[in-house]
Amino acid sequence: MTENVRMSARRRRVLLGLGAMALPAWLGAKPPPLAKARVVVIGGGVAGAACARWLRWLSPQLRIVLIEPQAIVYSGFFCNTVIAGLHPLAHVARQPAALSDDRIEVVAAAVTGVETDRRRIYLSDGRALSADAIVLAPGIAMRSDSVAGFDGLAMRDNPPAWPGGRKALATVRDRLLALPPGGVVVVAPPAAPYRCPPGPYERVSLFAHVLLQRNPRAKILIADAKDSFSKQTLFLEAWARHYPGMIEWIGRQDGGQVEHYDHASQRVQLANGDVIAADWSHIIPQQKAGLVAESAGVTDRSGWISVDPTDFHVPGTQGVYAVGDATQAQPMPKSAFSAYNQARACSHAIVASLQGRPFEPELLANTCYSMVTPDAAFSVSSLYEVRRGQLRIRNPDSQLSPLIASVEARRREADEARALYAHLMRLCYGR
Repeated sequence: MTENVRMSARRRRVLLGLGAMALPAWLGAKPPPLAKARVVVIGGGVAGAACARWLRWLSPQLRIVLIEPQAIVYSGFFCNTVIAGLHPLAHVARQPAALSDDRIEVVAAAVTGVETDRRRIYLSDGRALSADAIVLAPGIAMRSDSVAGFDGLAMRDNPPAWPGGRKALATVRDRLLALPPGGVVVVAPPAAPYRCPPGPYERVSLFAHVLLQRNPRAKILIADAKDSFSKQTLFLEAWARHYPGMIEWIGRQDGGQVEHYDHASQRVQLANGDVIAADWSHIIPQQKAGLVAESAGVTDRSGWISVDPTDFHVPGTQGVYAVGDATQAQPMPKSAFSAYNQARACSHAIVASLQGRPFEPELLANTCYSMVTPDAAFSVSSLYEVRRGQLRIRNPDSQLSPLIASVEARRREADEARALYAHLMRLCYGR
């Protein structure tokens, strides 16, 4: 009885978050008038694609340009299921060029420079674009100096695949399958903030799912740079239930942070002095905003883009906005759902600004699912509002899945996770 009540309440909160992903109520009617201004969106991931599509939905007259050099982008959301063999690579692959069907001009070129004061973008094909508004959605870049020994060369050979493309995801899967009988995998999650806070622990869970079937004596050691992690009690309970004795976690307080990585031997040295003779060390380094943001001069000392959560503009600029994983929009996590909601709010703010009318901050939402087996998942949902210029959690207790739940309850959440992913991809890319 209690579980059913809790789960029903949690599903209602998720649906509230999904409601924020609906189209404007006035779509289909005559939209507000808007001059033919040009908005340039840099980045074709979830944040950039969502922003471009929302701008189109909000104003059919607007000239929208989306710049993305890659013909195919891969979503971080659900990439762990590809590594585990639960979905093919095509499941997480999308083509930004398809947005041209929505009368969005898609430019397949790299950005070589951004002048924020002039709102001018320089491209690798020699072109320069001027814009009435610029939206930066460059995603993340890895810090190659965050773990000694895990430099650019080591990272290319032993990729974090976060989310990674075709080659990176395939390499991680191949290394997992090639683990010798009874072998040891070290997974080293980074210090916060980083893309998808529970992502490393979902990945460990699905690693364990694969190993349980193919290499049941194998061990996974999590050498963490943090003292705690997202959904920790839920993950620990799931690991004890599904993968007893296979997974060990060492937190920062116990010296678990990896201080040195030896690429040739795959050994890692921890902060507590222990040297782990791993068969494979899977390092997920610390991160920062994509390099475009750095070259545009909009990152702060943290390496991320600070934004005004009222409308997601970059303080100190006019007509320059940023959304998605590249931003520092705490307490919102860096997730696909957050990126979508930020893009939605930012698009409304841009249209309001171009029309010369005030913009009222919107309620934002995030729901994050984690798969621990092919048929079991749990989630956390939060709502956010702007109060006195600061983003605050509206529901301080958040909405976390219950620690004790039935097999059927966890299966329902796995189904919800798959449904949310499909829905989000349709909203962002049309399929």
